[in-house]
Amino acid sequence: MAKIALILLHVLLASSAVLSTRVTVGGKDFTHIGRFTSRRSIQEIDEFDYFISVVPNTWTGADNECPFFFGENATLVAIESVEEWDFLKVKLESFGSVYWTGGMYFPQSRVWGWSANNQPFPPFAPWDQGHPTANPTPLHRVSIAHWSRHLAFWRSAPYTELYPYICEIQRQTRAVDCYNENDLIIVLDSSGSIGSGNYLTTLSFVERLASAFTVYDPSRLAFIIFSDAAQLQIHLTNSYSREFISRTILDTPYLGSGTATWLGIDLAIAQFESSPRDVPLNMVVLTDGMSNDEALTIAAAQRASARAIRMFSVGITDATNPAELLVLAGGVRERVFSTETFDELIYLLAPVSLTVCSEN
Repeated sequence: MAKIALILLHVLLASSAVLSTRVTVGGKDFTHIGRFTSRRSIQEIDEFDYFISVVPNTWTGADNECPFFFGENATLVAIESVEEWDFLKVKLESFGSVYWTGGMYFPQSRVWGWSANNQPFPPFAPWDQGHPTANPTPLHRVSIAHWSRHLAFWRSAPYTELYPYICEIQRQTRAVDCYNENDLIIVLDSSGSIGSGNYLTTLSFVERLASAFTVYDPSRLAFIIFSDAAQLQIHLTNSYSREFISRTILDTPYLGSGTATWLGIDLAIAQFESSPRDVPLNMVVLTDGMSNDEALTIAAAQRASARAIRMFSVGITDATNPAELLVLAGGVRERVFSTETFDELIYLLAPVSLTVCSEN
């Protein structure tokens, strides 16, 4: 269930122009109301997506349903800064009035805090008049009473009350290990439009994606780069250690010329054909733009699909051609992934790895 939810989230969040979207996850309806970004340090950024349930539930039911429908990184919302609270007040304006949060009373320490991390409420906690209750019990939970972006409060309430609830999902920044047997070839664009700095970012993505599959010894991995020509960096029948494969990927030279995507695909096909196995055959093609010859690229992608190779495409920046990405994914929209910037590429690690692995 969590795998299906994460893949659905990828499809939903790929369209950043949509401010709120109704989605069905595991048969239950939610509304995606936005994404909040907070910086822990210069290097570390946390990003969270918020979903409101359409159907009310008790607090206990809501607490169980967030991770059930959205995976282990999902919890009832924990509001930990003024900035996050201000963000939510604006986003909630069109979606009703009362919602469950992850707030609860901890009788041992006699404080109100968040169930997700056992942290006490922040000092700014905007309690409504008469709240929290003067005599709380372990059965008390916390809801948001929201009337407008300028008028919203927190209230204590018995956990049996029925309210819609807000799920908070931390965006994945790592690939998910795959323990299904696969042959996977990653084909990376090394053309001049990428630039040397962004190329290092793509290599980091490839290395992390590769590690999610080399964790399982029966699986095999190859790595190809292309520009005006295609170069095989790691052979499909290699016997290298995971550490050596990682170093090889990260040390891959930057070619910096044209975009002969079809040559990378054809070299990958040749790898599969040189050492055939009765396992799923997967090819992931990453590119930041359109190929130099669309017809040749289409023909190469069709050759791959005709050989039962499952194709996946990852488009980086809006310079890519959506129609070509779809061709590179064998015509299957669920196998197309895209991001507007190189820095955002890291957030595709989980959905790409999950999609490739879950299709076994």
